[in-house]
Amino acid sequence: MTELTTAQQKLADEFAKLLVEAPLQDGLKEIFLNNIDRLTEADLAQLIRWLSDRNQAVGELEASLVELQKKHEAEWKSLAREQGEIAISIVDEEIEAALKGEEVEDLVEAAVSNEEEKG
Repeated sequence: MTELTTAQQKLADEFAKLLVEAPLQDGLKEIFLNNIDRLTEADLAQLIRWLSDRNQAVGELEASLVELQKKHEAEWKSLAREQGEIAISIVDEEIEAALKGEEVEDLVEAAVSNEEEKG
């Protein structure tokens, strides 16, 4: 195992921190860590930029997905509210129609009853 210079060690430490957060397979992370002493400062700097960009892109994607999920949840809640309002309206109309039907039935019964009393 080769000794790292102070600059390489600093870059290696930064790379290792980013690697822990990176959404990479554990096997790939292990390969990087096992071979870190073979990388030049330029290689480490390039890998740090790559991991940093990748982690940022993943973070942005995650934030977009969270926002999309919130939007869909809000749309579903709105749809459920609208359906509830429609259901209440339909039930109200059915109740009103039923009451009108009972009123008509009451009037018919009263008319029939009056006819029978007269007759």
